[in-house]
Amino acid sequence: MSKLKELRRLHGRSVAQSLDEPITVFDYWHLHDAFTVLGITLVFGVILYQWSLTFFLLLVVTGIVPAIRKKNPRGIFLHWPYRYFGVNLPGIINPGFKRTFSD
Repeated sequence: MSKLKELRRLHGRSVAQSLDEPITVFDYWHLHDAFTVLGITLVFGVILYQWSLTFFLLLVVTGIVPAIRKKNPRGIFLHWPYRYFGVNLPGIINPGFKRTFSD
Protein backbone atom coordinates (compact mmCIF):
# COMPACT_ATOMS: atom_id res chain seq x y z
CA MET A 1 0.00 0.00 0.00
CA SER A 2 2.84 2.38 0.75
CA LYS A 3 4.35 1.72 -2.69
CA LEU A 4 1.13 2.92 -4.33
CA LYS A 5 1.28 6.14 -2.35
CA GLU A 6 4.89 6.60 -3.40
CA LEU A 7 3.99 6.05 -7.06
CA ARG A 8 1.17 8.57 -6.79
CA ARG A 9 3.50 11.11 -5.25
CA LEU A 10 6.21 10.62 -7.89
CA HIS A 11 4.21 10.17 -11.09
CA GLY A 12 0.73 11.50 -10.34
CA ARG A 13 -0.67 14.95 -10.65
CA SER A 14 -3.13 16.65 -8.37
CA VAL A 15 -6.56 17.45 -9.70
CA ALA A 16 -8.82 20.21 -8.39
CA GLN A 17 -12.03 18.98 -6.84
CA SER A 18 -14.18 21.58 -8.56
CA LEU A 19 -14.80 22.05 -12.27
CA ASP A 20 -13.83 25.48 -13.53
CA GLU A 21 -15.24 24.84 -17.01
CA PRO A 22 -18.40 23.07 -18.12
CA ILE A 23 -18.22 19.49 -19.37
CA THR A 24 -18.07 19.51 -23.17
CA VAL A 25 -18.72 17.01 -25.95
CA PHE A 26 -16.05 17.07 -28.70
CA ASP A 27 -14.69 20.28 -27.10
CA TYR A 28 -17.48 22.32 -28.72
CA TRP A 29 -20.91 21.52 -27.25
CA HIS A 30 -21.71 21.70 -23.57
CA LEU A 31 -23.20 18.63 -21.97
CA HIS A 32 -26.59 20.30 -21.54
CA ASP A 33 -26.58 20.99 -25.31
CA ALA A 34 -26.27 17.25 -25.92
CA PHE A 35 -29.19 16.51 -23.60
CA THR A 36 -31.19 19.31 -25.23
CA VAL A 37 -30.61 17.69 -28.63
CA LEU A 38 -31.84 14.36 -27.26
CA GLY A 39 -34.93 16.03 -25.81
CA ILE A 40 -35.71 17.87 -29.05
CA THR A 41 -35.36 14.65 -31.02
CA LEU A 42 -37.63 12.81 -28.62
CA VAL A 43 -40.35 15.45 -28.35
CA PHE A 44 -40.47 16.97 -31.82
CA GLY A 45 -39.05 14.11 -33.88
CA VAL A 46 -40.63 11.04 -32.28
CA ILE A 47 -43.70 12.11 -30.31
CA LEU A 48 -45.01 15.05 -32.39
CA TYR A 49 -43.39 13.91 -35.67
CA GLN A 50 -42.53 17.44 -36.86
CA TRP A 51 -39.32 16.88 -38.81
CA SER A 52 -38.93 20.38 -40.22
CA LEU A 53 -39.24 21.93 -36.75
CA THR A 54 -36.91 19.24 -35.37
CA PHE A 55 -34.18 20.02 -37.91
CA PHE A 56 -34.56 23.76 -37.36
CA LEU A 57 -34.25 23.42 -33.58
CA LEU A 58 -31.29 21.04 -33.95
CA LEU A 59 -29.58 23.59 -36.20
CA VAL A 60 -30.16 26.31 -33.63
CA VAL A 61 -28.97 24.22 -30.66
CA THR A 62 -25.94 22.63 -32.34
CA GLY A 63 -24.82 25.48 -34.60
CA ILE A 64 -26.02 28.92 -33.61
CA VAL A 65 -26.09 28.71 -29.81
CA PRO A 66 -22.47 27.43 -29.42
CA ALA A 67 -21.23 30.11 -31.84
CA ILE A 68 -22.96 32.84 -29.81
CA ARG A 69 -21.68 31.34 -26.55
CA LYS A 70 -18.10 31.19 -27.89
CA LYS A 71 -17.99 34.86 -28.99
CA ASN A 72 -19.69 36.37 -25.94
CA PRO A 73 -18.98 36.31 -22.20
CA ARG A 74 -20.52 33.70 -19.93
CA GLY A 75 -24.17 34.18 -19.09
CA ILE A 76 -25.13 35.87 -22.37
CA PHE A 77 -28.44 34.00 -22.57
CA LEU A 78 -29.35 34.90 -18.99
CA HIS A 79 -28.21 38.53 -18.76
CA TRP A 80 -29.06 39.80 -22.25
CA PRO A 81 -32.89 39.82 -21.80
CA TYR A 82 -32.58 41.54 -18.42
CA ARG A 83 -30.41 44.30 -19.85
CA TYR A 84 -32.19 45.03 -23.13
CA PHE A 85 -35.82 44.30 -22.26
CA GLY A 86 -35.77 45.75 -18.75
CA VAL A 87 -36.94 42.54 -17.09
CA ASN A 88 -37.51 42.97 -13.36
CA LEU A 89 -38.27 39.85 -11.37
CA PRO A 90 -38.72 40.73 -7.71
CA GLY A 91 -38.14 37.86 -5.32
CA ILE A 92 -36.54 36.94 -2.04
CA ILE A 93 -33.05 38.10 -3.05
CA ASN A 94 -34.19 41.33 -4.73
CA PRO A 95 -37.64 42.29 -3.34
CA GLY A 96 -38.29 44.93 -6.00
CA PHE A 97 -37.72 48.08 -4.00
CA LYS A 98 -35.59 50.90 -5.35
CA ARG A 99 -32.66 49.63 -3.32
CA THR A 100 -30.98 46.49 -4.74
CA PHE A 101 -30.18 43.87 -2.12
CA SER A 102 -28.41 41.31 -4.29
CA ASP A 103 -24.84 41.52 -5.60
